[in-house]
Amino acid sequence: MRKIYTSIDLGSDTVKMVTAEHYKDKINVLAAKSIKSKGIRKGLITDPNLAVNTIKDLLKEMNEELGIELKKVIVNIPDYNIEFMYVTGEIEVNGIIDTISINRVLKEAAYNKIQEDYELITVIPLDFVIDGKEDNPYPAEKECQKLEVKGIMITVPKKNLYSVISVIEGAGLEIADITISGLSDYYEVRNEDLDNKIGAIINIGHETTKVSIINHGKIIIDTSTKELLNNYVKNKNIIITPNVEFTTFPELSNGMNYIKKEKNQIVVGVDTEIIHTQKALQELIKNFDIDDINIDNESLESIIRSIYEKN
Repeated sequence: MRKIYTSIDLGSDTVKMVTAEHYKDKINVLAAKSIKSKGIRKGLITDPNLAVNTIKDLLKEMNEELGIELKKVIVNIPDYNIEFMYVTGEIEVNGIIDTISINRVLKEAAYNKIQEDYELITVIPLDFVIDGKEDNPYPAEKECQKLEVKGIMITVPKKNLYSVISVIEGAGLEIADITISGLSDYYEVRNEDLDNKIGAIINIGHETTKVSIINHGKIIIDTSTKELLNNYVKNKNIIITPNVEFTTFPELSNGMNYIKKEKNQIVVGVDTEIIHTQKALQELIKNFDIDDINIDNESLESIIRSIYEKN
């Protein structure tokens, strides 16, 4: 069956729209256009009127290119302050698992777990448990008494979501579905090999660089590099070089430790859960005659490992 899909992305620099045909397991791009953004900053709506007019101008170009009038779109919403939560749910089936059963258990997993000022985007199933037996990624048409799901619930602030919905509808379009940039980025490069690995996708945007952590084909984190460092990097290394050679190495406060002690360089590890980086810097500046100072964060690999272990 041939299906036509149109998607729109509201970026800080440009608003982009693409229309593609899905036929016989292949995607054929029919038209793709972009236009300079107005009324949008970092993916958030700052001036609704300008944003609506920008979308209308882009829509006009797409309609002329295709020779048809587009009415529905899939919207890529901003993922600022997006929340990912591990959730579980279970229901009684007492029969054959169908799509209704799967939707019910996903809703049960999200029930009463959404913050008041947030809206549910989706629940991504990690695994289905059929009568206590795990490892059932495709449970449909199987018979069971009890169906459970383990998944990742994705929610976004209502103000982010509703502002986007408002301008899309203001431009005369109906929203067919909603997605987030991290999911879109992954599915652009997804293959069977990547579905069996743990890694990150980095999207370098006009104003913000985003990082999506993928665990065996499932997105578990989608955030900016700034938020990633603030929320997940707990250990920092402070590297100092002297005006003259270091000769003494005084005892450090709790949360700080010497990684390297040499006359021409000192490296101090800082556990930011115990002591703030700024306070550690002040102590080092007070105790040493410093010519130069640098701060190194954990490697992306170690950050990904830490996030994976926690999730």
